[in-house]
Amino acid sequence: MSAEWRYDVFLSYSSKDKAVVRAIAARLNNDGIRVWLDEDQIKPGDNIPAKIEEGLEHSRVLVLCMSANAFGSDWGQLEAGTFRFRDPLNKQRRFIPLRLDNASIKGSLAQFLYVDLRHNYEFAIQALVERCKSKEESRLEDSDRHPERPPVRTGLVRFPDSWTEYQVLCPCDLAQVRQAMEVGRARYGPRAISFDQFRAWMAANKYVLVSLMNQGNELVGYFDILPLKKAAFDNFVIGKIDEHEINGQHILSPKEGFRTERLYFAGIAARGFGNLFSLRNASVLIRQVFRFIEEFYPPHPQRELYAIAATDDGTRLLTELQFEVVSPAEERIDNCDLYRYIITPASLKSAHARFKRLDGFCREMWRKPN
Repeated sequence: MSAEWRYDVFLSYSSKDKAVVRAIAARLNNDGIRVWLDEDQIKPGDNIPAKIEEGLEHSRVLVLCMSANAFGSDWGQLEAGTFRFRDPLNKQRRFIPLRLDNASIKGSLAQFLYVDLRHNYEFAIQALVERCKSKEESRLEDSDRHPERPPVRTGLVRFPDSWTEYQVLCPCDLAQVRQAMEVGRARYGPRAISFDQFRAWMAANKYVLVSLMNQGNELVGYFDILPLKKAAFDNFVIGKIDEHEINGQHILSPKEGFRTERLYFAGIAARGFGNLFSLRNASVLIRQVFRFIEEFYPPHPQRELYAIAATDDGTRLLTELQFEVVSPAEERIDNCDLYRYIITPASLKSAHARFKRLDGFCREMWRKPN
């Protein structure tokens, strides 16, 4: 970290959340981030307000741990420490809200994008680590891995290009399925599909999984699209069954699936989180979703693509891609909003135009049935 600051991160929190915050501090320290934590820095006989002020003054990032406890009796003191970090004119400092529980966010804090620790702990911690790094450090880490070319812009993210070339594979072998499940567990946590369940899906239809591989033959992302039999799809749409109840008997064969009018976009995940290249992997994956649909499920004249939003990021992605909610979470057994996207020649053309600059990144190695 930069020598300009004595501490990289000041952790601001309610004493009632100490156990949770200790674990966060340990993780940040393990990733080389210098953390100011009160119990480590304040010794017997120290002037507590003076030590806190010293820590704030010499920290580049303030992480505010938001919770019901923090918004209670401790709130006035915690809020007072955030102002110098929230000042838009202070470009050297950074303010990162970290949401620990479901407590309503206080007043002006609602305008800030927060890191959400509620659903996928490992995913959120990775995001927090990346956000706590300085811009210069993140840039150097990325440039060490990849030479840069001029920036490429999509509707979702903006990132520097590199010379990396991908292969998009479908069908996938069991080694790729295992890698996809590893990425899925990191992304979705306990909501992730098991290897055995996914293997049963692929036994029924080997075209349900598409993997994105780098030149080192490492899976850097995947997505899965399921053609379901009518009865199972009907029950899923109205919320009577969730994804974990879908088995191989519910999946249409390739021949039947290519004729279906409805598809379930079951998941999409990129390896890693928060750095420019995981964002690029995700953008390339989204581009390939539309290419895959065009090749395997072209609209005649239209098809319906359904997806659930299991995370806040999923909600933002589906909204950005202009999916609409057709079944609200409170009416569903999986407690997730169900979204739908109408696939037509015009909507595919629009998607292709949006992601056209990403076309040269991939060699499409999928093998369609005769």
